[in-house]
Amino acid sequence: VFGKIALILGNYGVSMDSVHQKSEALINGVKPVVIQTHEVSVKAMKQAVAEIQASEYVHEQVVLYPIKA
Repeated sequence: VFGKIALILGNYGVSMDSVHQKSEALINGVKPVVIQTHEVSVKAMKQAVAEIQASEYVHEQVVLYPIKA
């Protein structure tokens, strides 16, 4: 699944900085994942998130939190 997500992000020029998933965290049978990216345009990020959300392997709402340095 991470490979598919990374491919989608890469298609929009979005580069992952870090990925965090607690092995013991399980909510409704789903393990939440936090992906921090390098700086990218809002448009590219929204396009990537829309494609990830529409994918068959995402079962919950994707949440986007912009971080300003």
